Amino acid sequence: MNKRNLLTILITVLMLFPYVKVSAQEANPSGNLIYIRQRREEGFQLVSLSSAGRQVFNISRDDCSILSPDRTYLALSRSDSKEIDIYRLSDGEIISTTPLEETQSGCAFRWQSETILNLLDSSGTVVETSMNVLDGTILSVEEQTPSARPPVTVPDLLADDFRLMSPDNSLIVYNRCAGSQFTTGVFTDDQSCTSEEDVVIYDLRTQQVVQVLEDAQQGYFILDESENLAFSFGGISWSPSGRYLAYRTASSDQGVPPLRIYDIRDRRYLDLHLLALLEIDWFKGFTWVQGDQRLAFWSRDYEVEGQQLAVVNLQTGEVSFSRMRYQLAQANWEQGFGNTIVFVDSEHNLVEYDLDTDNTTVLDTDVWDILSP
Repeated sequence: MNKRNLLTILITVLMLFPYVKVSAQEANPSGNLIYIRQRREEGFQLVSLSSAGRQVFNISRDDCSILSPDRTYLALSRSDSKEIDIYRLSDGEIISTTPLEETQSGCAFRWQSETILNLLDSSGTVVETSMNVLDGTILSVEEQTPSARPPVTVPDLLADDFRLMSPDNSLIVYNRCAGSQFTTGVFTDDQSCTSEEDVVIYDLRTQQVVQVLEDAQQGYFILDESENLAFSFGGISWSPSGRYLAYRTASSDQGVPPLRIYDIRDRRYLDLHLLALLEIDWFKGFTWVQGDQRLAFWSRDYEVEGQQLAVVNLQTGEVSFSRMRYQLAQANWEQGFGNTIVFVDSEHNLVEYDLDTDNTTVLDTDVWDILSP
């Protein structure tokens, strides 16, 4: 299956299931922990947990709902209503309500940005109006057209290949066709690289290659072309400031760590060879904690039941492990509040693990999924 077919399948899945998450990610900018509990045939509870308190939204299976990109707001249309309510997740308040026209469906809406909601016609294909959710006003025709993203132009990049921008958009890591040798399909215009490919960090300001990443995993990514983002399935991640790039390696050499970290500022690898002795659960990925200071992932031993949480301290080079092993119900997990990690165990408890004390706290029960932007 070629990359474009994989891309089509993935985008279709994401449209059908807006809460799908495939790997650990950084904590959301809004500071809310969003999760699903009491998932039943008739519906579920959407819970927003933050320092301000706990908000619960009861959503039936016939309701239509979607979170804003940074999880600040919830757009919700009840099955028996002809309007869309916008809730602020931190306190559960309705900040605006928009009545729907006859040609508009209660399920035909999507977020254009964190504060702009697009309302579609009944076919769900043409944007009719765009609404500012902060006050419910409809934007003018000029305001409704989102500004186009400038194209990203880098050497020897296939149109449908992997690329991932740094947090400040100054650097890009991508699969480069090293020999500039491409071939086009007989029945499609899809291109493929016929020479060796490598993964490089490229500076968009200087238009220079910063680093060719050693032992980087190839063919492990799928591109969302409209956003220039990659769904890496735990394979690669920029630190929040963009100083470090952590990635999965492809080498079978026992001396090469399966997880490598490249320091952009100091132009060096932070290789921790202890990692070469570990079996990392790549399906669950890894996540940054305390900004750039620590990197957390799950380690498993097939001869011992359960998994340990492993944490790399980038300042000291030390790797610490949770005292207990945990059985996880699903792959979704992420940074919690402060220096904590949250995950769902096999009993469907929402567990918060404190990296400093090695203690755990059950935050909630009957939890089925942690949501991520």
